[in-house]
Amino acid sequence: MSWTYTVASGGLSHGGVGDGVGAFYGWGPLHTFHTLLAAEAAVDLPRMEGFGGESSWSTLATPLRPLFDLDYANSDHPVDRYTEIVAFLRAAQLRWARDGFAGLHQPERVDDPSEMPSWARELQTITLGKLIAVFEECLRSRQRIVIV
Repeated sequence: MSWTYTVASGGLSHGGVGDGVGAFYGWGPLHTFHTLLAAEAAVDLPRMEGFGGESSWSTLATPLRPLFDLDYANSDHPVDRYTEIVAFLRAAQLRWARDGFAGLHQPERVDDPSEMPSWARELQTITLGKLIAVFEECLRSRQRIVIV
C-alpha cells in the first residue's frame, strides 16, 4: 500500500499524479510519516480511526486531518485551512532537517525516530518538502488535496 498526495481536479493528469506535483509514500515511509506527524501534532495515533482505534478524526482540533483520514481527504473538504497546514508542516520540516523529531523522549517506542538511519530521516524531510509544495499548489489553484 502507498499513498500519493496530489492536487485534485484541474491538476490531475498522468494517472492521478497532479501535474508533476506530488508526494509519494510507500508503506514503510508512510507509517513512519504518520507516526512522526502525529507526534508533532500531539495526536495519539493508535487511538484514531484507520490506525487501530475508534476515535473519530472529527473530534480533534487539528488542521492536519487531510494527512491522516483518507475518506476526508478525498471528500469535499475546505481548502481554507491549507494555509494553517503549510505553516505547521514548514515548522516541522525545519525541526526534522535538524533531526528534531518530536517524541524522542519516549525511547521505549518501537517506532522511535531516533532509531532511524540518517538516510531515512533525510527521505522523510525531503518528502515533507514535496508535500508542502502540493499544499502550496492547492492554495494557488484553489483545489483540494487528494490521496491516490
